[in-house]
Amino acid sequence: MLRFNVLVIALLSGSLAFAASAKDEPSSETKAGDTVREFAVPVPQSEIKLEPMRYVPPPPVEFSFGASTYMPSNFTRSSYTGDVSRFDRTGIPSLTINRHQNIYEAANGFTVGTLFGLTYMQLNRSVNRVIFNADAGTSTETVNFYMLRAGLEAGWQHLLPWNFEPDLSVAILPTWMAGDRSQFEDSVGVFGMPYEASLGVLWRAPRGPSHFGNLTIGISGTQTYGNVGGSSMSGLGFSGELRVSI
Repeated sequence: MLRFNVLVIALLSGSLAFAASAKDEPSSETKAGDTVREFAVPVPQSEIKLEPMRYVPPPPVEFSFGASTYMPSNFTRSSYTGDVSRFDRTGIPSLTINRHQNIYEAANGFTVGTLFGLTYMQLNRSVNRVIFNADAGTSTETVNFYMLRAGLEAGWQHLLPWNFEPDLSVAILPTWMAGDRSQFEDSVGVFGMPYEASLGVLWRAPRGPSHFGNLTIGISGTQTYGNVGGSSMSGLGFSGELRVSI
């Protein structure tokens, strides 16, 4: 009888221990079936602020078309005879097209922008030929200048009244000079890197609801330095321009 009671107590103790271990360590099926509980926290509607995404348009691009009185003040080249003669304007003004776009604009209206463009200019030199005291005609040489422009431009929109604005720019001018064979010299094809500084004033017409089609008129003075093919490009010119926004 004593042995039977001990066996019963041992069996009950083992059953209780197994039940306790089973309760403390959940089965793999229970772990796999666990789910993540989410709780919703109410937020007062007065604290919800929805702001639409704002589209910030890029700065407008302006294209300018201008003409200038600029020409080198002492552009000379030697000839077959060794004489050095000076070039003059052919009668065609220097023609320019530029692209302008702001890259920085302060709250007070001060702006800095890029300046890229192209200028075409033509110069010539002439001499009357005399043979045996008789006029044998005129010898002429014409050279063409193709001048790229890359620089920076600064303005101050609210500094002057009546929509006027000061305008300052500096740029380098990679220049190719070309000319056909003449009675002065062989054909010409030389490259140079002069530079320029310009100061002027712009008048901006009243702005429309969009940037497209806005007009600006400008006048400026430009000083150029440097040389091309050993000949000086230094000179002062005055120009007028018309700008259109796109």
